[in-house]
Amino acid sequence: MGLSLESNETSAAVTASAEDGAHRTYSLTVECVEPVPNQEWMTSIVIRLNEEMGDVGDVLVQITYHGAQSNRVRIE
Repeated sequence: MGLSLESNETSAAVTASAEDGAHRTYSLTVECVEPVPNQEWMTSIVIRLNEEMGDVGDVLVQITYHGAQSNRVRIE
């Protein structure tokens, strides 16, 4: 919530990372950042998983924008 890109920014302004249970960190590619239709207060962020992750189980994903980091979210 509350994330909106500046008019001159692309999705590259947002970064994402994942941490597995062994505390290895993986960079994730942010493919798209845009408002959710009919819910402009909410932003959709589409990320591509890192191919090096393999079958690592649950990961904690975090988004960073202009130095501000989100809470980490567990993804199974």
